[in-house]
Amino acid sequence: MAAVFGFGMMVGPAIGSITAATSFGFGGTVLFEVVLSIVTLIGLVIGLKETLPAEKRLQKTHAWWKKMNVFATFMQYRGTVCFPLLIGKLLFSITMAGYTSIIVLYMIDSFALSAIGVGYVFLLIGSYSIVNQLLLLPFLLRRFSVFHLMVAAQFCMGIGLILITLP
Repeated sequence: MAAVFGFGMMVGPAIGSITAATSFGFGGTVLFEVVLSIVTLIGLVIGLKETLPAEKRLQKTHAWWKKMNVFATFMQYRGTVCFPLLIGKLLFSITMAGYTSIIVLYMIDSFALSAIGVGYVFLLIGSYSIVNQLLLLPFLLRRFSVFHLMVAAQFCMGIGLILITLP
């Protein structure tokens, strides 16, 4: 799963930068994503069959929106071993989303990178992420718990965000 994330982080910005460099500008990226989403939807509708027998499926209710309370679903895990990991993953994901947004602006302002240049940087980061997940992470998981690795990753990301602001 982590390798897929690294692959997405590698390929996504590279495709985005290439499509943004067309005569359509960022509209080219939007058009590409629309076409990709439609192709994915068609592939899911045609190729993905329901495996759960009809008699085991939940009956439709009129209050389907009540089941979409993400906070209530999340809180069901309070008091379990999973809850601190879920909180850590949530905080790490928020930090990573903020980092990705900020680093793009930083690269453009500090290094005068174009959209394609930013795409190449993310290509490099994604490649490193795949190598890290395939080689380094299994080694570390044999020696440390997932929780300790998440704390260390959050700490390193915080240090990196502080260091990036230094001249």
